[in-house]
Amino acid sequence: GVNPRTKEKIKIPASKAPVFKAGKELKEKVAATKGKKK
Repeated sequence: GVNPRTKEKIKIPASKAPVFKAGKELKEKVAATKGKKK
């Protein structure tokens, strides 16, 4: 990634996996909630 303030390049390899995992879990929870409401 790039720091918008300093225009400095930053390597962020580790953050990609956890973010994707959290997003997947959140999606599943939302889907489960929608099913319960109906």
